[in-house]
Amino acid sequence: MKKFIILVFSALLTVSAYSQTTDSEETESQESQSRAWYIMHQMNTAPLLLGLTQQLGRVVESPERNNSIWNGIEEGGTLELNITVEGDISGEIFVGFFEEPEWLSAPVQVRSFPASGVYTIESLPPGQFQIGAMIGSLPTAAALGVQQQWPEPVVIEKGKTASANILVSGDIQLQASRAYANIAAKDFFDDWNDLDVQNLLHGRVTGPDGQPVPFALVQIREYNPGAGGIAAPDCGTNEQGYYKYDGIKWPYTLGVIRYKLMPSVFGYSHQFLMYNHVFDECETVDFQFDNFPAGNSSIKGRVLDQNENPLKEFFIDIRTRMDWDVRNNPDDKYYTVTGYHLPFMSEDGSFELNNLPRGDYTARVIPFDTRVYGLDLGQDVALESGRVTNINLKVTSKNILYGRVLFEDGSPAVIKPEPWSGAKTSIRMAGGMFATGVADLDNEGYFAVKLSDREIEQLKTGEGRLIINVPTERERTSRTMGDFPFDLLAKDKSNAGVLKISGPEPEPKSTMGKPLPELEDLGIASLQDVNDRIVLVCFFDMEQRPSRNCILELNKKSQELESQEIEVSVIQASNIEQAKLDEWVKENRISFPVGMIKDNEPKTRANWGVKALPWLILTNNEHIVTEEGFSINELDEKIETMESEK
Repeated sequence: MKKFIILVFSALLTVSAYSQTTDSEETESQESQSRAWYIMHQMNTAPLLLGLTQQLGRVVESPERNNSIWNGIEEGGTLELNITVEGDISGEIFVGFFEEPEWLSAPVQVRSFPASGVYTIESLPPGQFQIGAMIGSLPTAAALGVQQQWPEPVVIEKGKTASANILVSGDIQLQASRAYANIAAKDFFDDWNDLDVQNLLHGRVTGPDGQPVPFALVQIREYNPGAGGIAAPDCGTNEQGYYKYDGIKWPYTLGVIRYKLMPSVFGYSHQFLMYNHVFDECETVDFQFDNFPAGNSSIKGRVLDQNENPLKEFFIDIRTRMDWDVRNNPDDKYYTVTGYHLPFMSEDGSFELNNLPRGDYTARVIPFDTRVYGLDLGQDVALESGRVTNINLKVTSKNILYGRVLFEDGSPAVIKPEPWSGAKTSIRMAGGMFATGVADLDNEGYFAVKLSDREIEQLKTGEGRLIINVPTERERTSRTMGDFPFDLLAKDKSNAGVLKISGPEPEPKSTMGKPLPELEDLGIASLQDVNDRIVLVCFFDMEQRPSRNCILELNKKSQELESQEIEVSVIQASNIEQAKLDEWVKENRISFPVGMIKDNEPKTRANWGVKALPWLILTNNEHIVTEEGFSINELDEKIETMESEK
């Protein structure tokens, strides 16, 4: 196996920024509002809390709860802590006391509480602490929170009582750790038990002194120039800087993003390293960063809309320029992009960033309220050493257009009662790999989308889509029920076009104790000739790693299952290209019959009782279902139990 080590050398960076506020705003921020809480509710604040779940979660999951971390010290200080939980999220609340606001090390004190309320915490060691909280457990918390004045520390003094407020919120978890938690949560926690070690891409990401870079995001991209879509999985590094990923069957390139939090200005800097090399098989690939670059350049200016009115709340995202077409011509070189992402709240739309390295950048404004203002591609700017560069950035108010979505029976496409708090049928704007929420349906099925001129053009040309997401019974999940055609949108609500969609996905019906449904419609031969054999059916999705691993494990047991006279069939649970499925089956030498659901996928899965993937169903030799919904690790036990009962 080849080993590639990628070295990137840079220098130290410091960035300072300010936001202008009036006296009244300062009073509101200090007395009744937390700037940290407010900013962490905005999109694009990730990764301000990246690492909090992992550091606090490891202590919480430790079986040792009788040590000083949980019980404190004698003759310590006291804190009166007011905990507020936003929304209807319930569960044990874990509170950690950290020595720094970047969540780089484990908390020095941890306590748990049953619910919102005011609690007196005694025996705390003296010091200055950042307070972080979570509801849930590894790998992904349900809610996160910080103290009201974060990153200003809470001061604990011996023999004295301090006070602090903390807000714990699912929205904060979503925005301030966001996709990094959802995409790479298991990797951050080094949960790699289900990986195929025979087909493993792995490596380590380190810093200038050889120390690990934890919680970095490793981007794996299929190399297929000109393709309409490519495989683009991400994975993360654990606290030792290691990453692992399996199942790659195509040429690919690699890049890594690391983050450096800037808590004092509620922002962060980031650096992306891309090795412009095409890999044809799984390799060991290590990355090594040096310090972030330093400089004494500055950029300042204002953000205005098309009517010259100032935008008062926004992020400035500025990053070094790069010609991304180099990806289409691999040259075995590495390329770096360094960027800075900071929020601003100012009456006149002003911003300023200092101590930036000289060079060519693209500066972009991202409004807090992206539903009202369009996103701009940015403006190129050259920064020179020791000089202040002035630049004004523009935003454009969006156009308001209306549409209506109904179920096929003519009722509004709204689920009543709500299957979970906040469940709404939503409209999302999709372009490329990402989709952003742009509207919710009202009780009559109407929605109003605010679209920029560029987004309207994307919809007209087919580069963008308006996706309809209907909530399911499973909490915090929705199902895509089609696209809303652009030509049905209208400027006047009374002229809004109507689209009818299928009703909500039916509830799965248990097959326990019932005859196995017919397999012929799924592309599997009739089981009439094997009436004396046990039948095992596995529904899977070849585009999901747990599903693939389940089928591969089954395949390893094929001879054993055949000796036990067990007939195995596997079913692709969604309609994909038959050639793609056939190729995967051939590459992995799957020895079982492989079928696929091709029509009415939700109804078919419901009739088979499929609640999750992979989904295993086991029958006796009369084809009566005896077990369903168990894991591959439980298969032998289920077979033994059935045999003993027979």
